[in-house]
Parts: sequence; structure tokens; C-alpha cells
Amino acid sequence: MKNQKELKDKYMEVIRKEVWVDSEHMQEFARKECAYVVELSNGNIISLEKPRIQKDFCFEMGMYGTYTQEEFERAEGLAEKAQTDVNYFIQNNMEQITNKIKYLKECLEKEKECYTFTHYSGQPDKSILKSYNIVRICDNPEYCPGRWSNCKNLEKLDNDDIKAIIVGLEEVGKGFMKRLNTYLKKYGLEKLNIWTYCSD
Repeated sequence: MKNQKELKDKYMEVIRKEVWVDSEHMQEFARKECAYVVELSNGNIISLEKPRIQKDFCFEMGMYGTYTQEEFERAEGLAEKAQTDVNYFIQNNMEQITNKIKYLKECLEKEKECYTFTHYSGQPDKSILKSYNIVRICDNPEYCPGRWSNCKNLEKLDNDDIKAIIVGLEEVGKGFMKRLNTYLKKYGLEKLNIWTYCSD
């Protein structure tokens, strides 16, 4: 099994030769955005992006420009929680990872399905760099072909490859948790942008 340095070098080779051929700036952007590279059983690779720290939290109240006192108090209560509860901050940020893992585990339980396809438009047909998407069975290529019409080299992933992506996401999650704790140690919750609004 290749280590992450080897896999990231492999990823960057594809980026330089097939994707951002004439842009060193975008090559560097792609390198910085890549948190982990998953190698699938057929030799294809998937890049897992670095999650971003969410600092904006907004809470709606009511509908059509009006709201009840109960809706107002609920929204204000959530805003206060976001402003004061470190666990709320961590949990909401980590959902970028935990939700993806949850959906992949649902694929293992046959409740959803996971497909790979060529990541970027213009890549060669045999490119090893893929993207992935998780869908309900009713939205898969058999039942909803129009949704997938622009996806080249579509393949359904088996359980081993799904588990490999889960492992990758778990590693990304560990790194992200460290970043969140470093952010909290430096800034606490003081720099968050939190507001409530009346929904149209």
C-alpha cells in the first residue's frame, strides 16, 4: 500500500499533466486543497479536500417576513448557543466530515450507493483521478440516467473501496480536529459571525 507522500505525488502529477497544465498558481492551489489521497482497488485515486473552518452561523425565524415570539426566542437561543458553546462549534464544523462518513456507511448497508467518475472536464478518458458521489438508490444511473449524462467513466464502488474512503475521511477528520482546537486556543469564539434573520 502506498503512503500519502507517494499518493499525493501521483495526484499532483495528474494535476500538472492533465488538469492545470498551464497554471502553476492553480497547481499550487490544488496541492494545498488536498488533505488526503485515497487509492482505489483499480488504481484510480480520489483527492479528499481540506475542510474549512466555519465561522459564520445564521439562524432563521418565521416565514414570509413574519415570525412568532416562540420562533424569535428559538432563533435567538440558537445564536446564543453558537456564541458560547465550544462543543456546538466543534460539532457543526466536524459535520463536514461526519456526514460524509455517515452516508458512506449507509452505502455499506445498501441504503445508498457510491459512484466514481472522471473528476475534471477535459481530462483524458483513461485518467486515474476521479471524483465520487453518494446517492439514494432511486437516483442511481439506472433509475435516473439524465442526472449522470455528463459523468465520464462512471463506476459503482464496492465495499472495500467505500471503506478506503471512510478511512481517508477519518484521517482528514483527525487533522481537522487539531486545527479546530488550535483555532479555539488562539481565538476562542470571539471572532465568529453570528446573526438571526426573518425568513422571506
